[in-house]
Amino acid sequence: MPIIFLSYRRRDSQTITRKIHEHLEETYGKDAVFLDEKSIPKGEDIRQYIRDSLSQCAVVLPVIAAEWLKSITASGLSGGDWNKPIDWVRIELEEALACHNVRVVPLLIDGVVMPREDMLPDGLKELPHRNGLCISSKAFHEDKQRLVRELDRLIEGSSLELPKTLTSPSDDELLRQEQYRHEVRYCLESNNGQIDAIGQIYLEALRQHLQLTRQTTKHIREMAQQPYHRYTTAVRHLVSHHASSLASASRNSDHAPVLTLDRRAISHLRRLHHNLNLPRWKALKIEHQILKEWEEQSGNLPNQSA
Repeated sequence: MPIIFLSYRRRDSQTITRKIHEHLEETYGKDAVFLDEKSIPKGEDIRQYIRDSLSQCAVVLPVIAAEWLKSITASGLSGGDWNKPIDWVRIELEEALACHNVRVVPLLIDGVVMPREDMLPDGLKELPHRNGLCISSKAFHEDKQRLVRELDRLIEGSSLELPKTLTSPSDDELLRQEQYRHEVRYCLESNNGQIDAIGQIYLEALRQHLQLTRQTTKHIREMAQQPYHRYTTAVRHLVSHHASSLASASRNSDHAPVLTLDRRAISHLRRLHHNLNLPRWKALKIEHQILKEWEEQSGNLPNQSA
């Protein structure tokens, strides 16, 4: 279940892309970053696997190097056709730009300038309007740190912002409750679905400022936390179900078990987080964390065949 998707051309950006991929794997985990040459299993339908991966990602990183535009324009009218995949990069980016829940952050390599809108086919005309990052091969150590800071903001941050100053309490009870509800969501999204000690202090001060009763604010917080708890419970049940099957299959194996959720399970999870109105990045982070916990736990268990 990748969170970050790297889109690149092997002939002119493979080396820098591999360096970016290696650093992102070290930062976010080996399963969190999609790179076609490493992520697509043998025997899979490449078209469907790429589309599935794009639908799951929170961020797509187009690696734009010297020959990128030349290859785009050379692909012709059918370059973006999934059934006639002349140019995979174009297909990937048209799919990503069409998905409103995916952030597209272009990476401009070694001084390459973002192409103008009139240089691009219709499906890519939105790309020049996406703010990107400049990456230098010579200054990669500094640029990779800047890239991770931006990704942290996109993946783990929140679209909600704390107000610089609290507004005056309104005479309308519903409006005051809505402001409190808004800040509860901010605290939850900022801390993996939990309200930490700092959030507790802030929300208590806000409760007093808005002149809300403890009973009212308790109800608002419980309702806001329910989707996180429900989704976490569902993921744990699915992981437990898959783990049971995996344990039976690997009981006599000397190798550590590797757990992955099948496409049917992932499809159910996508529908669930949509129905619960959870942000995509948050759902992916919950899934990744639970799978990581399972891997750590299973790695500490004695081999049952011993």
